[in-house]
Amino acid sequence: MFIAALALLSLAAPQDAVAVLQTGDVLTGGLTVSSIYSQAVSNTGSWVAVANTTDASSTSGTVIVQDGLVLMREGDTLLTGERVRYIVTADISPTGTVATAVTVYDASGTTGSIGKLAIDGRVVLSRGDALVGPNVPAGAEVLQINDVRHRGAITLISGTIRDNAQGERDALLLFQGIGSVTRTVDILALEGAPTPGLSAPFTSLNSRMALASDGTAAAPVRIGTFSNGTTAVVTDQGGIMEEGMPGPFPGSTWSAYQGPTVAAATGGRYAFCAHVLEAGGTATDVLMVDGAILAQLGQPHPAYPANPIVNLGEVPLERSSAGEVFYTSLVSGVGRVLAVDDEPLLVQNTSQASGIPIMSLGGATNSLAISDSGDYVLIQAGLANGQLALALVERSVGVATGCAVTANSTGAPSALRGDGSAFASENRLVLEATDLPRFSFGYLNTSPSSGFVANPAGSAGNLCLGGSVGRFIDQVGQSGSSGTITTVVDTTRIPQPLGAAAAQPGATWYFQLWHRDSSSSGPTSNFSSSLAVTFR
Repeated sequence: MFIAALALLSLAAPQDAVAVLQTGDVLTGGLTVSSIYSQAVSNTGSWVAVANTTDASSTSGTVIVQDGLVLMREGDTLLTGERVRYIVTADISPTGTVATAVTVYDASGTTGSIGKLAIDGRVVLSRGDALVGPNVPAGAEVLQINDVRHRGAITLISGTIRDNAQGERDALLLFQGIGSVTRTVDILALEGAPTPGLSAPFTSLNSRMALASDGTAAAPVRIGTFSNGTTAVVTDQGGIMEEGMPGPFPGSTWSAYQGPTVAAATGGRYAFCAHVLEAGGTATDVLMVDGAILAQLGQPHPAYPANPIVNLGEVPLERSSAGEVFYTSLVSGVGRVLAVDDEPLLVQNTSQASGIPIMSLGGATNSLAISDSGDYVLIQAGLANGQLALALVERSVGVATGCAVTANSTGAPSALRGDGSAFASENRLVLEATDLPRFSFGYLNTSPSSGFVANPAGSAGNLCLGGSVGRFIDQVGQSGSSGTITTVVDTTRIPQPLGAAAAQPGATWYFQLWHRDSSSSGPTSNFSSSLAVTFR
């Protein structure tokens, strides 16, 4: 059964994005970005990227960039005094801690094959560190770190270990509380060892791993032998897909022609995109979510009922902690689409990044990242100016302040939410108040300070702004039959009593809508919830 076949199809308009990093950008130290390898984003919208750069002498090197600033470059010295030779990868947790995998020079300073994992600059795992755990072979120690997915207290590592029994072996290692004196680890998969649910032992990692904040994990792997192996998906609960095993249709089998790519959500929920051979020999690609098909090659896209998917393949794939599925596909008559479940988020030739049309989306399996909350999405996008960019989508803007408000005549308080962008230079912040009394008039208020005044001037509601309060009197709106008022905020001219002010990066402004209302005693007024927007 298709999830997309449900009647709850959404035709929501695609959004625009912010180009937070582009090839050609000049970073600290005169480093020019030449390519972007990978990216990650936290629940606050803070992001990191691994990028290749060139300096003034055309010497190339790899750097880690965080929020536009160089966090680490090859040749830097770690807190342990060791000098970085190669940057392998980086990831950022939901709360913003940054994990970096590097190799460092040895004591002689001539070779650099000693692997290190650092979190916020502090080395927590090194080549030669002993590992312990219920299924860890005797004498196991870390040999190499190849890839990392970091979720704070939980970290998933693809690498190589060495043990007493079989020597060097590839492994997928799930750490909890990494950085403790004893490095306790669960082995997700170990070369040569059986994996529950799969017919042959694990051989190697195929592509990007997935990790949720509760330890739910998945990885596309190769099993069997290097010369005669097959593909599979292994999770923290065992194998869930293997080439040659029964597929999602009667008589079908999973195939290794493309993929798979994987994603994981809290609570043991998985998604993967893989190739299928149907009973008659017809080949197709399907995106499976918790055992059901969300999208299929040749079938209508969940967001476009009249337009079939013409390319699915090894799509970039991610899941939020709530279980939302983010993926790209090529849709007939539309172009390349980045969707979340059944809604388009970015669309090739329609969406823009910082005002520049997006000409291509995604590509490699490591070209997409989302925050654990799903509020922030970061994807590699080709722009009309010829540059490759990291395009950041802010699915919601601002944070509810929690200031106490009262119900209006609808029986519920009005809610204020933000859309567009919190980047001041983008100047496309839109605030929408919903659940207003029908056909009531209202206007937005703002202040650089929060506050609390109960029932100001006899209002039935509470004012949650303090200090100097500006009013958007040029945008007085009527809620109409939908009970909604939308205000466009010009970030270069935010109203204030002594004259308009421009939003500055790092500054927080507070917003709240005042509106007409009615009560049993006659006409009155009320206020929506308040929203805090910290500009970037």
